[in-house]
Amino acid sequence: ISMKRWLILGVIVLIVTPSIAQRVDDDISAPTPVPTAVSSTSPSSVTNASQPLTFILIGVGVVVGVIVLLGVYSSIRRPQTGEKSTVKKERPLPTAPNNPVTRPKPQPVIQLVKPEPPPPIDDIPSELQGPRLKLGDREFPLPTLLVTPFIIGRSIDAHLRLPDQYTGVSLLHCFIEKRDDRYYVMDGSTLGKPSEKGTFVNNERVIAPYPLYPQDEIRLGQQVSIIFLT
Repeated sequence: ISMKRWLILGVIVLIVTPSIAQRVDDDISAPTPVPTAVSSTSPSSVTNASQPLTFILIGVGVVVGVIVLLGVYSSIRRPQTGEKSTVKKERPLPTAPNNPVTRPKPQPVIQLVKPEPPPPIDDIPSELQGPRLKLGDREFPLPTLLVTPFIIGRSIDAHLRLPDQYTGVSLLHCFIEKRDDRYYVMDGSTLGKPSEKGTFVNNERVIAPYPLYPQDEIRLGQQVSIIFLT
């Protein structure tokens, strides 16, 4: 019960109880008429008999009033259940998981680059398309208009000079000349200075002018191998 109802109930009890006690007292004090005989009871005796009942009713009213006051006091002390608490509950802060999920790193995008096509044959320099001598990984072009012999050896006057470490190669070991659109190789003996280790074409010793064909091997002694290309 709310505090207002307790107060209203207490006021009603305190007001009604004396009225009820007074009314009961009046009813008891008034003599009841008897038609046949006159009561021998005196008014003073009736009044004395009604006093205990009045005291009882007043005591009951006081007890009820005390109970009402206790109810009001308990209502004040007790928090009302209908009211909502205005205090907001604090939410717990989120904690990091024990096993955090790691996002995979984005993989780099590989772009395929189309390689440039090799240049056409027409774009290759003309000196690398004509007759040439291949020594190891290097190629040496032969002049198209070969007026003087193309000398190969260790001499400083050689057109294709070899290092001095090739002791099996003479200073003017051999030479190449062009006759009627064909190339020939000759040993140094043709110039009066024959080579010490000899000149060979496809393992055949050169004594006279020897015609050259593509992929022929010109060997100087036993150390140097030269390929004729066209």
